[in-house]
Amino acid sequence: MYARLHRLRAQFAVLIVLGSLATLGMAAPANAAGGTSGSCTSSRGENEIWGPNSYYVRASCSSLGAKTKARGILDISGDSDMRTDWFTKLNVTYSSDSYRCGPGQCNNTRVELAVR
Repeated sequence: MYARLHRLRAQFAVLIVLGSLATLGMAAPANAAGGTSGSCTSSRGENEIWGPNSYYVRASCSSLGAKTKARGILDISGDSDMRTDWFTKLNVTYSSDSYRCGPGQCNNTRVELAVR
């Protein structure tokens, strides 16, 4: 329950920030909480070997704060999210394991930043 509430609160905060930045035509940093910083992207990849609806997250950062680490997350409704390992190398794409998703179950990806 707490994890779900925390995730919903975090998603709401991200939507507010992205909505505000979209009106300004700027790119949003991956996460500015807790003294972390970075410019990161994530996207959903499809694993064609596993068959239809098998997805994973791809994540990379072009910059990270000196004491920041990052990981990509594929948000999965009703199950544990898929994550990349934590990383600090720049301009390298990291991928998670794949997950066979139900309809609408794996629509969002994000990058989480944390203090090293």
